[in-house]
This record gives sequence, structure tokens and C-alpha cells, in this order.
Amino acid sequence: MKTLILMRHAKSSWKEPFSSDFDRTLTKRGKTDAPEMGKRLQRRQIVPDLMMTSPAKRAVETAKLVAGEIDYPANNIVKNETIYEAKLEELIHLVQSLDDGADTILLIGHNPGFYHLVNHLSEEYLQEFPTSAICALEFRTDSWRKINQNSGRILFYDYPKKQH
Repeated sequence: MKTLILMRHAKSSWKEPFSSDFDRTLTKRGKTDAPEMGKRLQRRQIVPDLMMTSPAKRAVETAKLVAGEIDYPANNIVKNETIYEAKLEELIHLVQSLDDGADTILLIGHNPGFYHLVNHLSEEYLQEFPTSAICALEFRTDSWRKINQNSGRILFYDYPKKQH
């Protein structure tokens, strides 16, 4: 079994004069939502074998805040350039090239790529994938290479404003 957890970065700011989209940082709400979503993962007893994030500042900040809640060492978070501004095909290739030694992987990145990836890999369809949203997909395979369209099922889908 393989479990892929996709998380969209937390709420980021458009107000400050950033030199680029890549340098945008989290808002106050983002800095609250990210650890809250980490706590929700922790309550589900999810500790990934690997955490991989886009190198964009807002994604790295999100990853570190989540890691702090699930006791994942922040220095073990892998930054992967592919995730930033990735198209669906690039994300599929990334997933299929993951190390089979890791059974549970948490990827932190961006829309529209993650939204399209969830809807491509699952038979179910999500209407939206808001900031800080998390979707866990389960695949009945021992190899990431075998993951393809509609091969996963959604274990859970959660986001900060979802009522529990």
C-alpha cells in the first residue's frame, strides 16, 4: 500500500511588495492554519516517511509548521523544484519516480497542479482545493511507478474551514 498526502500551502500574502511570486510569505491566517492542519494529521497518527515541498517560501513555511506538529524533523524536509508551478504531467512523473522504500509521502505545493493531481489520481472529484487543504490518497500497490489515473481512493479530505 502507498499513501500520498497532498497539501496546498497555507494562505499567503499578496499585499507586501515581494520581488516575485516565489518569495511570497504566509499571512497571519496561514501561520495559524498550517499548524492546525498539522495537528489534524497528528490526530490521525500520520507521520510520513518523506515530506517533500515546493521551494517557494510560502510552501517551505507551511512544511515547517506542519512538521513541528507531527514530530517530523524539519531538516529532513526535501525541497523539490519540480513542485513549484508544476503541470499535471510533471506531478504525475514526480509521484511515479518516488522511492518505493517510502510508503507514506506528504507533498506540499500549489494549485492548480495539486487540484488537478487529486482529481486525476482519484475516482472521486473534489470541487475545490483551498489553501491548507489536505487530501490523502491510498493506492493498492507496492510501487509508486504503478500509480496512474483513477488508481487511488481518497482516505480523507480536510481543510481549515471544514467542520469536524
